[in-house]
Amino acid sequence: MKQRGNRVSTRRGALLLVVALMANVLTASPAVADTNYVVVAGDTLSAIAEEFAITLNDLLDANGLTLESIIYIGQVLTIPGVDLGDYITDYGDVVVEGRGWGHGRGMGQYGSLGYAIDEGWNSGQILDHFYGNTTAETLDPQDIGVRLRAHDGDSTTVYVENAILVVGDQDGNWIELTDQAVQITLEGNVDRYSIAVGPDCAGPFTDAGFHIESPIVRVRSAEYVVPATTTTTSTTTSTTTTTTEPPATTTTVAPDPVLTVINTDDAALDVTLQACESSSSATWYRGEMRAARYEGNQRTVNWLPVEQYLRGVVPREMPASWAELGEGAGIAALEVQSVAARSYSLAENRYTYAKTCDTTACQVYEGRESRGSGWQSSNEDTRSDAAIAATAGLVRMFGDEIARTEFSSSTGGHTITGVFPGVPDDGDDVYNNPVARWTETLTLSDVLAAYSINDLYEAVVVTRDGNGDDGGRVDELELRTRSGQVVTVSGYDFQWQFGMKSKWYNLEYGPPDASVAFPADRYDEYRVTAGYTDEEMVGMQSAADYFDATLEELQLTSVGVLAFLIALGGDDLALEPMETPPDVTGTNIVKSAYYAENGAQGALESVAEPFGLTGAQAQKFATSIIVFLTALAQAGSE
Repeated sequence: MKQRGNRVSTRRGALLLVVALMANVLTASPAVADTNYVVVAGDTLSAIAEEFAITLNDLLDANGLTLESIIYIGQVLTIPGVDLGDYITDYGDVVVEGRGWGHGRGMGQYGSLGYAIDEGWNSGQILDHFYGNTTAETLDPQDIGVRLRAHDGDSTTVYVENAILVVGDQDGNWIELTDQAVQITLEGNVDRYSIAVGPDCAGPFTDAGFHIESPIVRVRSAEYVVPATTTTTSTTTSTTTTTTEPPATTTTVAPDPVLTVINTDDAALDVTLQACESSSSATWYRGEMRAARYEGNQRTVNWLPVEQYLRGVVPREMPASWAELGEGAGIAALEVQSVAARSYSLAENRYTYAKTCDTTACQVYEGRESRGSGWQSSNEDTRSDAAIAATAGLVRMFGDEIARTEFSSSTGGHTITGVFPGVPDDGDDVYNNPVARWTETLTLSDVLAAYSINDLYEAVVVTRDGNGDDGGRVDELELRTRSGQVVTVSGYDFQWQFGMKSKWYNLEYGPPDASVAFPADRYDEYRVTAGYTDEEMVGMQSAADYFDATLEELQLTSVGVLAFLIALGGDDLALEPMETPPDVTGTNIVKSAYYAENGAQGALESVAEPFGLTGAQAQKFATSIIVFLTALAQAGSE
């Protein structure tokens, strides 16, 4: 065994020696020159010297420094005698090819539309597909509290145009106000609020002369309602049988009007409360407004029936115009959105004072209507109203619990496995989906700055979640520098850093692929991939074992040997293009790297050009020759 091991080592050494000789024949050594390095956080002089494989004294001398010198972030240092030559080391921009928009959990909105108008699915079928392991259930009507995040930390200011404004504590002990606007302000970190009144959102506001001590202060629009008139009838009874009884007397009592809060579910706009945002802008909200306390900070909450809340959610989350697509089949997508939004909101329990919020952190909710200086716009739509009404009370359930039915704009073709099973989303390629596929081009300088690295040799996706084509969404990727530094980044962090639409993407950065065509410019490295059949792999592996080499090394050295032989033949060697080039479409993929510095690139090109081959074909051709010669050698030794 030891003797055979020595023979193997000798064979490998001889093969590598031929490759080294080939490099000297084909190329001259690249010129050596200085290069620059920008200091980043955590750098030390000794670490920089080690990174570039130079001595610390050489680094100090090149920069006029001593052992006592202090370096700083952003300082440019000269690295002596380090240069990769006159070829290109910058591979251009970082190109990101992505799919979908959003997290990919649960229902995809474009997918929902695609299933509705292309496949004819109804809303129940679509909900069953995206929200596996859930069931449908219809709940009784209930109210919901929505935190209006734009008002955080501010006084709660409310205006009503044509109704009586009333304020009250949490039990609804209503106090009538004489003005049309009220401003409620928390006093410290206790349940005590000051009340000021004014004519409208612009004020001015004056102290109303009382406080309300309660965990919350409620605001409603109200009116005086006269109860139904009460009528009583009385008669006089005679004790004399011969006397005619007098006629009965009727008394009508006019009741006093009663102050009554207005149900604004379908009330006119002028009696609906407005939350003031500035002196000239406000939003109308159905239901009531509330001021609440959270750790000394004031919150403004809209409290209203869930079905009324959805009227301000569904058209913000999904275009109401989709109802008209597919000759009306698109209404199923809006019904799906209604059920998803209802379930999601009712599964929420974010705060003690409200169930959910009004931004993308929860669900987008913009109330009934909004106004500003010179404009006014409705936030509701009759088409989404119809979808909400058609699914009134309907939610998705996990057993006895309401499912938190998350959704995103576009899944890219597959949802992720989490609370709900990951499923294909064939509906996502509906004709009007602009984000099913997308491209982002990142400049190299932006990527370097984002992760505090000096150069980028290669960006490689390491792991994916396994849901969908190409392995699905990126879990982890690596940014590799020429000096060997590796920065590991999560797929979500890279998405967030550059504002990309999802973490389902492929990265294109690194040595160019010369399998089909050689780059016009000379790069410091390129990659070549060839495919082999199972039968071809047997010979490949046997030859690799014979030389104690990897398959990648076998390809590289095979090209070197053939290039060396061609070079020795000189001009007297006549080579013609092959009529039948090698087939490189086998399922077993082997990729090798060719470097300009050691002449490997030139070697592959010198094999490919005279035979009229691509890079992959030249690589496979050279390898097949070495495999054949190795097989002969093995047969002879037996």
